[in-house]
Amino acid sequence: MVLGVVVGAAPLVQAASSPPLYPRYSGSQFLGNLSLPSVPAGQSTTLAFSLSDPLPSPMIDANLTLQFYAFNAYPGNATGPLPANDAPFFASGHSFGNTTFWTVASIAPGATTSGAVTVESATGTPSGTYAVRTLLVFAANGTHYRLASVGWFTRAQLLNATLSGNGTSGPLNLNLSRLGISALLPETAFYVQGAGYSAVLYGLLGAAFVALGVGAYVSMRRASKSRSGARGPDPPSHAPRAFGARRTSDGD
Repeated sequence: MVLGVVVGAAPLVQAASSPPLYPRYSGSQFLGNLSLPSVPAGQSTTLAFSLSDPLPSPMIDANLTLQFYAFNAYPGNATGPLPANDAPFFASGHSFGNTTFWTVASIAPGATTSGAVTVESATGTPSGTYAVRTLLVFAANGTHYRLASVGWFTRAQLLNATLSGNGTSGPLNLNLSRLGISALLPETAFYVQGAGYSAVLYGLLGAAFVALGVGAYVSMRRASKSRSGARGPDPPSHAPRAFGARRTSDGD
């Protein structure tokens, strides 16, 4: 089954000035091993992940936000906002319904720490796939950084960040400075099997959806700086998305 397009998310609040870019690092080097097994409605599961420091200096006060933000119903394959009732929710740690926060005081260079949060579903949770967007902020060597997945941006913001010099847009090769982030993080997705669907179908779809939300992507080096001292164009970045390849509408 092919997933539909993602509904545009609420805009990510931009800082007064964009954080420094990480042209040498992809978002998957910071956040990886995203795992969110599918379950029948009414059961719980665990969203597991790892947080790593690929930098030459320690990551200080790292704060990871995980949030359900869009729903692709099955059957129907129509992407839209989360259901008003019985949507999945986070139930451990610093969690508030569809949002959870995970923090670590310090991560040494080259080190990795693992985390996990509980996800609950109700017996009435609608069958389908629930997209999870990610956001990571931390300090390193006295500077604050922000990394986010595409789910935090509207279609207009993403289009603006992918426009080429002639005003056209191509594949999702994002200019990160236009989005105000240092790197692009991966997303994941969670499939819930509603009542009346076979265990075989649930297993096949669940595995496919989870695999769709997780994977590596490429972050190329930035071009060299100009003689005037201005920074060259930002590297193209490709991030895995929970639903489809592009957006067609805005608003949760």
